[in-house]
Amino acid sequence: MAEREAKVGRVISELGLPVPAVRDVIETAGRYGIVFERAGNGRTMLQEFGSNPWRLNSLMRVFAELHLEMHRHS
Repeated sequence: MAEREAKVGRVISELGLPVPAVRDVIETAGRYGIVFERAGNGRTMLQEFGSNPWRLNSLMRVFAELHLEMHRHS
């Protein structure tokens, strides 16, 4: 499943969408994970929401717009 998800991530990145690039798929203690590049030096949406919960609507709008852009490609 991790390999498949990594492949999807690579395709999305190749489309030029603003997503972190897939760096590697790793296995640790029998569990697999994907290593992504760090996307900027700022805070994550989760961190921003945790300290500024009144921004939920604007943050979710950005999140939804990113996903809609992804789904505009086949």
